[in-house]
Amino acid sequence: MIITPDADVFEGRYPPDTSLPPSDEYGTDQTGYYGKSEHDLAIVQTANPKCVWSMIDGDDGFYVTSGFRVVNWQIYYISSEPRPDVEDDFEEYQLLEDEPE
Repeated sequence: MIITPDADVFEGRYPPDTSLPPSDEYGTDQTGYYGKSEHDLAIVQTANPKCVWSMIDGDDGFYVTSGFRVVNWQIYYISSEPRPDVEDDFEEYQLLEDEPE
């Protein structure tokens, strides 16, 4: 499993898939991002599973994890580059860290 606090690492490694139709919820301003509408979910479900990422709100920040998740899920992201085929198929990146109290 890969965990990094650097969003630039994730975005550099997995740019958005610009060949897909735009999201109903995010339009062309947020290429690669898909929400909860039926239109958006249909696109996510037909994408290459190795290119699907789930953005979730975790206990200590906002994360993007590999695959199609539903728990704490906020947004789906579809990359143009698939995750590599490796034994540990799970990747996670911390995009935003919660401020300490």
